[in-house]
Amino acid sequence: MSDRLLRLIGALLLALFCLGGSASSAFAITCTVGISPFIFPSLDATTGSAADTVGAATLNCNGVAANRPVRFCIGIDGGTAFDATSRFMTNGGSQLRFQLFTDSARTIPWGSWMPSLYGGGFQFDGTNVNGSGTFTIPIFGRILPNQQSISDGVYSSALTAIATYESNSFVPCPAAGDGTTATSFNALVRVTAACTISASNLNFGAINLLTSNVDATSNISAQCANGAPYNIGLSAGNGPGATVAVRQMTQGANTLNYSLYRDSSRTGVWGNTIGTDTVAATGTGVAQSFIVYGRIPPQTTPGPGAYTDTIVVTLTF
Repeated sequence: MSDRLLRLIGALLLALFCLGGSASSAFAITCTVGISPFIFPSLDATTGSAADTVGAATLNCNGVAANRPVRFCIGIDGGTAFDATSRFMTNGGSQLRFQLFTDSARTIPWGSWMPSLYGGGFQFDGTNVNGSGTFTIPIFGRILPNQQSISDGVYSSALTAIATYESNSFVPCPAAGDGTTATSFNALVRVTAACTISASNLNFGAINLLTSNVDATSNISAQCANGAPYNIGLSAGNGPGATVAVRQMTQGANTLNYSLYRDSSRTGVWGNTIGTDTVAATGTGVAQSFIVYGRIPPQTTPGPGAYTDTIVVTLTF
C-alpha cells in the first residue's frame, strides 16, 4: 500500500473521530432535582386520624436533543429514622410515623434502590423536551393513624433524594444513566397540644324527705396530647346566690342546695380556680376519666318537682 493511501486512510479516521466527538458534546445532558420542605398541616394527634399532604420534586434539564425523552430514576432515603414499614419524624426522644408515596391513593411507598428501601424508587419519563425542560412530580405524604400517645411539639426528618437521568433511554430503573443529581429536604409537622372534654349528667334520682345525705356521681372524660398539663374546673351553676361550695338546683322559685367534690370522701369542693379547687392532670393522648362526687346535704325539703342546674365544665391547657 502506498504512503499516499495510508495518509488518506489516517485522515479519514481522524475526521470520523472528530465528527463523533462533536456530536456527543452537542447533546451533553445535565439535570438537577429539587424538593421544597415537606410541611404537613398542624396535627391534633388525639383524634388518631391520618394526616395527608402533597409535595413535589422539580426536575430541570439542559442539553437534551429535540424530541428525545429523558428517563429519571429517583430514590428517596429513609431520612432521620425509619424502619421496614415507615419513616419517622423526631422531636427529642419522640418519634412520629409517616410515609412518602408515589401514588395519590398512598399505597406505593417511595423508597430507593441504593440502599434498597420500600421496594425501590420511582421511574419517570419526561417527554416533549427540546434542548431544556422542567418537570414536576408530586410526592404524596401521610402521617400514619393511631398515634394518640405522641407528645406535642415540632417533629422533623432530614431526607435526601438521589436521581440518575438519561436521554432517550429505555433501560428500566435503576440505571446508571448519563448523570446523577441529589438534593436534601426536610419533612416537618407541628403536633398541637389539643384537648377535648365531655361530661355525663349527675342524677340524684327521686328523693323524699332530706333528713340525710343523698349522694350520686357522674363522669368527666378529658383527652389531651401526651405530656400536656391541664386543669378541669366546674362553674358555680345558675342558682341564685350559688357558689362552688354551695350550689343550687332550682324548680321555679324553689331551690335545693347541693355540692360537687373532687374526692370520694366529699371533702374537696370542685370549683374553677386553678391551683385551688380544680383537678390537675397531664395528658396521655387517650381519654382520661374523672369522677364528680355529688351530695345533697340534709335541709328543709322544698316543694315537689324536678330540680335542675347547669354546670359549665372548663378544661384549661
